[in-house]
Amino acid sequence: MAERLRAGGAGIPAFYTPTGVGTQIAEGKEVRNFEGRDYVLEKGIVVVNLYLINLLELKGMQLLMSNDLHEKIHESINRVFEFLNTNPESLAQDNALAQKISTIKGVPPQNIFLGNPDLKPEYIHRLIINENIFNPKTFTNIGVSGNLNYTQNAIGYAQTVNQTLVRTTQPINLPYRWNGNIGFSYSFSVGKQKNKLRFSVNPRYLVSQGNSLVNSINNLNTQNQYRGDFKITYLTDKINFVFNTYYQKSIVDYSVNKEFNQTFSVFKNTTDFRWKLSKEFTIATDFDYTYYQSSRLKSNLKAIPIWNIAVKHLFLKNNRGELMLSVQDVLKRNIYLSQRSDENFFEIDRSNAISRYFLLTFTYTVRNQGKR
Repeated sequence: MAERLRAGGAGIPAFYTPTGVGTQIAEGKEVRNFEGRDYVLEKGIVVVNLYLINLLELKGMQLLMSNDLHEKIHESINRVFEFLNTNPESLAQDNALAQKISTIKGVPPQNIFLGNPDLKPEYIHRLIINENIFNPKTFTNIGVSGNLNYTQNAIGYAQTVNQTLVRTTQPINLPYRWNGNIGFSYSFSVGKQKNKLRFSVNPRYLVSQGNSLVNSINNLNTQNQYRGDFKITYLTDKINFVFNTYYQKSIVDYSVNKEFNQTFSVFKNTTDFRWKLSKEFTIATDFDYTYYQSSRLKSNLKAIPIWNIAVKHLFLKNNRGELMLSVQDVLKRNIYLSQRSDENFFEIDRSNAISRYFLLTFTYTVRNQGKR
């Protein structure tokens, strides 16, 4: 479907593709063989995304903009209606917009965007909390931070989908939208040498609520998210060690179609180790282990372990030159994966990423740090 839409948009009437060969999709369609492989003929789809602008409102704004900008806007509008073979003036004078829209090659518009002259501006009321206490003697830090945002006359979009799958979208004022979060942070050092061995913990809670309107049905979306990380840092002249564990759990609830309610989480562990063997040589390695879970999937997603390693050598006068050989993604397991939800949809995005590769770099410092 995506290729058919892309072809139609590029003006390609038809094309051959191996997708669908031997299935019901290819029944009744022309199939040809190229270099020993079968291809089915698919026709391009022309879908019009029509953006309608209230011309009368635009005409009233003529005095508020320069003549050059006004001419450019009207030129763009005229091109749209010229493409649709429709008279913009007659369309602006007629309230039955849908009946005035001409079709292109027999294909009606699939997406219609309408303006809203009665749209009110939205106002955001915000409350912010931020307090931090640090003890320089013990290197202890305690902090609290958070914010609360309430949007009055929140601007959103109302969508209507008819029986022929034509979607009409119009901006409206929703009842409200709000979100907030509150977090706590605590870090401290252990031992006589301050800041050598350090621990920190940072939990946080987030909540949001918003509305979406489809076919006059209001769907209230509520999201609760719990996240936190724990970190250990050990720093000396020769060894730098950092371990960090992060956890995030999101709970999504819809007032309509509750079967789409879901819970998804991310658990990630990161280790960073650097060992200075001498003044010239340093070994560095880091390891990430990420684990995903989702209630919408029958089985959990596979964990993603990423291991990188590098060797660094300083040379030349005053160690101005740095030569580093690194291996990225030693285990060859790198992929891109993200989970997110919105007011009316949930998405899991997974795609390939650059896998194992070797990198040799040379860096030359023009001057010593702090010296000319």
